[in-house]
Amino acid sequence: MKNFDNGMIRVLHADHDPLVLMKSKIFLEQKEMYVNTFSDIKEALCELKMGKYHVFVCDYYMLEINGIDIGKEFKRRRINVPFAVFSGKNCDDQTINQRLGELEIQINTILKKGE
Repeated sequence: MKNFDNGMIRVLHADHDPLVLMKSKIFLEQKEMYVNTFSDIKEALCELKMGKYHVFVCDYYMLEINGIDIGKEFKRRRINVPFAVFSGKNCDDQTINQRLGELEIQINTILKKGE
């Protein structure tokens, strides 16, 4: 993966749960990655469009929007950054992939919380 400016992989992570954001930031920074976190998806998408990030990680179920709509925003805003979705244990990966595939939206990976 190509690095920007400071040689670190840059991650933008959005989640409505501040504990998840804090834990992921600590973990990824221990792996020598730069992590910027947001609990507001609109702010995160604006930052993503303006900033240089290698990957966007987002909770599938944000308070005001879900992963399908986030994928639509990626497409609408022409954001070309790998997109990883965090989903709850009970979330069905196949359904997520099918719905996004129907919309021709690509999520690079689905990560399960708590696993």
